[in-house]
Amino acid sequence: MCEKDKEIMNKTDYLYIGMDVHKEIHTAVLMTYMEEYVGEIEISNNIKGFQRLTAYVEKCQVKKDLKHLIPLYGLEDVTHYGRNLRA
Repeated sequence: MCEKDKEIMNKTDYLYIGMDVHKEIHTAVLMTYMEEYVGEIEISNNIKGFQRLTAYVEKCQVKKDLKHLIPLYGLEDVTHYGRNLRA
C-alpha cells in the first residue's frame, strides 16, 4: 500500500453533521454513512448555539452508541452566514 492510500478517509469512521446555515438560526442533521438518521437540532448563530450543538452531538453519540465515530461537519455554502461556525 502506498502512502497516499493510507491518507484516504474511511467513510465508516465518521458521524456526518450537515449544517443548513441562515443569518440567525442554523439547522444541523446528524447521519451515519449508511444514511441512518441520528438526530436534528436548531441552534442560534452565536457561541451559546455552537456550544449547544457540540453538547447535542456528544449526547447523540452516547445515546445511539456512536462514540467511536468522529464528528464531521459540512456547511451549506451561503457566503458569510456560516462564518461564525468556523472559529
